[in-house]
Amino acid sequence: MPVGFSYLRFSRPEQAKGDSRRRQEAFAPEFCKRNNITLNETLRFADEGKSGFKGAHLKSDGALTRFLQHIERGDVKRGDYLIVENVDRLTRQSLYEAEGLLFSILEKGVKIGTQSPPKIYTKKSLNNLSDRIELTIYLARANSESIEKQRRLFEANERKRELAKQGKKTRLALPRWLEFQGDEIVEIPERVKVVQRVFKLSIEGHGLEAIVKQLNQDGVPTFGSARHWARSSVSKLLNARAVLGEYQPFSTVGYDDEAEQLVNVPRRPVGKPIKGYFPQIVSAADFDACARGRRNRQTHHGGRGADKVRNLFTGLIFDARDGSAMHCVDKGD
Repeated sequence: MPVGFSYLRFSRPEQAKGDSRRRQEAFAPEFCKRNNITLNETLRFADEGKSGFKGAHLKSDGALTRFLQHIERGDVKRGDYLIVENVDRLTRQSLYEAEGLLFSILEKGVKIGTQSPPKIYTKKSLNNLSDRIELTIYLARANSESIEKQRRLFEANERKRELAKQGKKTRLALPRWLEFQGDEIVEIPERVKVVQRVFKLSIEGHGLEAIVKQLNQDGVPTFGSARHWARSSVSKLLNARAVLGEYQPFSTVGYDDEAEQLVNVPRRPVGKPIKGYFPQIVSAADFDACARGRRNRQTHHGGRGADKVRNLFTGLIFDARDGSAMHCVDKGD
């Protein structure tokens, strides 16, 4: 008897609390019962909070990538089924990329069962012209919808950036030590104290490891879901010019002249920082003193492991994403 493997995906983490997960999970057992298929209850695939338009579910940590690997290893066999609510759960990428993905699955003899449209796609079924055209329309429409959503989001963010330049507060993502109260941006006192403490420790000569150790030993809550503080989170605080009250607009959308449409691009700054946008919680003098101290420590000490191998690039190479120093890590043989 063939085996069915369920796959679900939604783009935003908050959708996990809504009806999307329940609806997608309910379809697989119904489909298997109706088609006399054994549902694999242990090997399930879910990409939660991953965009099918940006292809996040097809990266190395994506569940759909793992499913494709199971096909290659022979765990998923010819005649088995991949069960999804609809084809746009598998992909919202360009028609060329979307068809390539589906055809690569069907080529291995794996069938794709969907609720909308109510179809079982096989390599043979797509020789039927009407089925092929219908699938193409679904895939093209899914991609077009995502492009339109991205365009609206881009325009909304552009309006927010223009308002921000005029000094008007908009509902944008705030630094973790601030929050909205009505239309006002206000400090979260306990978090502001943590940020100020981190800067004070750094100015006093403590490195990232020492600061992380103190915060974790004292049980200081992190600003996110992580249970413990890490070097990266402390480094981001020490490099965040938002503590000075600056807001630097960023964008992950650009325009592809050849394709004549908006496309995803690496996160990049847009325009100059807007000073005085956020409440300032660290003085310019302390921010500069902290930066000087960190540069001096990196130059004089050569980073971790300097007693083993001298890193000639210490103090010269920084992570473009958050400004933190790059480290040479010796993992042995």
